[in-house]
Amino acid sequence: MTVSLAVVLIAASAAAPVEIESDIGGRDYHWKVTNRSKTAITSIRVPVHQVYNEKVPKGWQFRKLSADMFEATADSAVHSIYRDGTAKFTVRAASSGAVLSLGKAYIGFRDGSTVEVANVWTPRPEPKSTVIVVPCVIAALALLHTTLTRRN
Repeated sequence: MTVSLAVVLIAASAAAPVEIESDIGGRDYHWKVTNRSKTAITSIRVPVHQVYNEKVPKGWQFRKLSADMFEATADSAVHSIYRDGTAKFTVRAASSGAVLSLGKAYIGFRDGSTVEVANVWTPRPEPKSTVIVVPCVIAALALLHTTLTRRN
């Protein structure tokens, strides 16, 4: 079963320099970046966890900065995202260990400035508490079920 979620997230105010639309379908994460600034966008960094099958626009390069962060950069000024231009970035999250979460994306501009965009849907590491609590709850429910069925 594929669950689709589309959310339009706009940075800070109506005059925000960047818009990021997140579209999640199953394990695929798509980010549509729209430039509202006069300065061209030359890079995007997004927190991710256990991703593969990365797709970036033509003229852009993808690289993992760490296990939990990727960066895509324009090869040249020609491939930058200019005012009112859009570009789509896609990754696929591994089927285990990653959960849907809100994170911050970082958009780099040609003039060297960076804008932080909060509340971007990303695949993040599953919280350690979930990894520990869920099996314990399942075991407790199984024990309770066994106890109750033996009484009858």
